[in-house]
Amino acid sequence: MKAALLPRSPMDALLIGFVIWFGSYAPDYVFRTHGLKPLYSYFALIGLSIFYSIARGAATGTLDILRERRIRWFLAWLLAYVAYGALTFQEGSQSDVAVQVLITLIEMVMLGFAFSALMVNHRRLRLVGAAFVLLAFFDIVIFVLDFFHPTFSKTPGRAAGFYADPNVASYALSLIMLCAVESVPRRLRWLFVLACGVAVLLTFSRSGWIVWGVGVAWMGWQSESSSGIRKFAIATACVVLGLGFLVMVFFGGLGELLMNTSIGNYLDANTLARLGVGASSLSNRSADLHREEIWYSFSQFSRNPLFGNGLGYVYEWELPVGPHDVYLRFLVEGGLCGLLFYLLLMALLWFSTRGIDRVLVLQVLVASFFNHNILEIPTVIMVMTFLLARAGMRSHEQRSEILALRNNFA
Repeated sequence: MKAALLPRSPMDALLIGFVIWFGSYAPDYVFRTHGLKPLYSYFALIGLSIFYSIARGAATGTLDILRERRIRWFLAWLLAYVAYGALTFQEGSQSDVAVQVLITLIEMVMLGFAFSALMVNHRRLRLVGAAFVLLAFFDIVIFVLDFFHPTFSKTPGRAAGFYADPNVASYALSLIMLCAVESVPRRLRWLFVLACGVAVLLTFSRSGWIVWGVGVAWMGWQSESSSGIRKFAIATACVVLGLGFLVMVFFGGLGELLMNTSIGNYLDANTLARLGVGASSLSNRSADLHREEIWYSFSQFSRNPLFGNGLGYVYEWELPVGPHDVYLRFLVEGGLCGLLFYLLLMALLWFSTRGIDRVLVLQVLVASFFNHNILEIPTVIMVMTFLLARAGMRSHEQRSEILALRNNFA
């Protein structure tokens, strides 16, 4: 590993440790196995960020976290998110379930603030990119282990690692992959992406496959090739391969192929159905339930279309599960105001980024259609912070280059 990607101080080492700790869902795994509450991890990270901010502020007379415009907007949205949570909590049942949802919301906001304070630094962002590489390799190994020797997943036949939920696991690794890819040697990047794809496949999360495929397809289009023809060829190949893979997955081709290998012994009825063996993987009970959740969400939205039914409502309504869609969740719990509030975050991410960072935003946008807990996943909050900080770093570097060119020609 290049010397620039190695920690130079205890602060650097601690940041890398926290990225891997939270990014792998280790706090939740430790809580499930040993009862140690994740809140202690949040306090440790927040304490570190406060110490760093005070020390940095005393040394420079200002706070790095306030210098970057994109991060300031993100922090403003996080503060508004706390206000949104408090207001919708008052509109809801205020039950123990709603209280826990509010606590989780505040924890995610604290996580966003803490990582923002620690990441807004050009050199440290490169270290975080290297940490994402280590995190991706850890997830790949543990997903493979979890599939062939079920240990962590709460769903039989599907790998999940420390995330426990295969869907969350697939989203997390797909996002981590794109955060890490630029820190991987150029000649090994597509091999790295393929390894992540195999691990995502083992989660048997159909939405996770889509999120991974979307990232790969746009990676091809965003390739750094200077030749327009070569760029078009790479993008076309990625799209064709991605669509071919999805067709094989959703209509049974891959499932039938795997059944005739040693992996077939590890496939159960659920995973075979998800691979489309016997019928399209979109036609099973899970897909039917999702359609039912959509119609029920709109019926509940119509009860209070402007301000919604209150925080935590989707955990207490008549259906046994939530809507599996964060847009529907904000619509049901916060009404039109809630949906616009979430779309504001997506707009902030989209218009603040470009290139591969925008691919990450697209992955979050797509994953939001399949999971109502997106903003309760620490990895997602960490990735949002990273991509905004990295987008700011790139913008600053471009301005510096333009200024240097002007000075040279002056």
